[in-house]
Amino acid sequence: MTDIELKKTIGGASSTSGNFISAMVKLFTAFLEMGRNVGSALNYALHKKVCK
Repeated sequence: MTDIELKKTIGGASSTSGNFISAMVKLFTAFLEMGRNVGSALNYALHKKVCK
């Protein structure tokens, strides 16, 4: 292949980059952890429990 053909070649199974997928997974994980923290705080508040 010539240099021009190599520069135009697009490979891979998907056009979605690994960095994008990694960022989406981290965002999902952050939302999940935030939901767990809010849920725990509500549970403690509703049942009048405190950490000792």
